[in-house]
Amino acid sequence: MKIQNIQNYAFNKPNFTSNKTYSILGASSVPKNEDGKNELLNYMQMASDFTKTLVQGGNSIITGCGDKGIMGAAYYSAYNNGSKEQNKVFIMQPEWGDEDKEHCKILGYTTSEAERIQKFKENSDAMVIFPGSCGTMQELTTLISENYYSKTKKPVILVGKKFFEGIDSQYQNMLENGYLSKVKSTDELYKIVDSLDELKETIKEN
Repeated sequence: MKIQNIQNYAFNKPNFTSNKTYSILGASSVPKNEDGKNELLNYMQMASDFTKTLVQGGNSIITGCGDKGIMGAAYYSAYNNGSKEQNKVFIMQPEWGDEDKEHCKILGYTTSEAERIQKFKENSDAMVIFPGSCGTMQELTTLISENYYSKTKKPVILVGKKFFEGIDSQYQNMLENGYLSKVKSTDELYKIVDSLDELKETIKEN
């Protein structure tokens, strides 16, 4: 489902401007069951609204160039509300078949999910991760691990407290049992937000 088919909600003009780049990650397809589909549509709307705020403030986003799900919503919002230069993408090889190469700036091509994650990190000031499937889990655990082990840390923001409560519980468990001795709080590795306002405030803090 392309973002043109989603109702555009009105929101205040962003009160922050910059020239930063944010990776928007999450589901690239729509769940088949109705509850999952409705939940994803809400997150797609949030991704669209958040991207609009970013590009109107002079920022850019990075996605995987697909036209479906969370990244599709962000992709079309960046193009519709910003410019082609602000709508940056890395494309997987072989291609998945849902890429829209016309309305974006192609930064490069990758041949594995691991390589794509590194490209997202290297070219972003922060990573915003919405609910998704196995690929999304690989992305968030890789990025959190790199924030733990690497000297180069970048903000990782998870959107959806209920969806990510299991992941958060596991990291809290590791912290409490001494397996994350390099940090005093999981806030040093990632943050979880639940609304568009929380997301925008967290971005301003970083």
